[in-house]
Amino acid sequence: KNILAFDNIQTTPIIYAATGCGDSLGKYHDYQEDKGFSSRINEICQFIDDNWPENIHLNCQKQKVLMHTPCSMDSNSGNRSAADRMLSRFKNLSLLASTSDYSCCGASGTKMLIDFNTSNTLRDPVLNHIKKELPDMVLSSNIGCALHLAEGLRQAQLDVPVKHPVSLLADIFRDNEQGSQHRSK
Repeated sequence: KNILAFDNIQTTPIIYAATGCGDSLGKYHDYQEDKGFSSRINEICQFIDDNWPENIHLNCQKQKVLMHTPCSMDSNSGNRSAADRMLSRFKNLSLLASTSDYSCCGASGTKMLIDFNTSNTLRDPVLNHIKKELPDMVLSSNIGCALHLAEGLRQAQLDVPVKHPVSLLADIFRDNEQGSQHRSK
């Protein structure tokens, strides 16, 4: 159904915002004739980074941000460093990489729901790194990872929001827009 839905616009990129979904979409060609569908799949941070207009210069608040790179970025068409490159345009952002020994957060699709003991054990090193760094926010481009990490932070009673990198980018755009409206009044 996806291939048929996008068949009429065969040259248009297909952008995904959830790395697990992008991983699946990018593998369609492995098990069916996809008419080039898989080659059009683009991770949203990669797409924004590749198409960033040179004349856009934005400011942002000083923030320490920990970037969690989902395991699903290892096998799909996304570039592991695209979100970092996209956000490195902002001088006031201090970007930290999640550097636990085993960077998997343990969400693994539905694993966090059906095997939560293993899932939580896999998440612990990532949470420990977050506790050590105490960032202003955690970013992850996989919705399952974001939910699983947010729940772990809630259980640890840490008030650290977990967002998609593009959500932070949208916040920066919104803050700049509000700032320019205040300056023009």
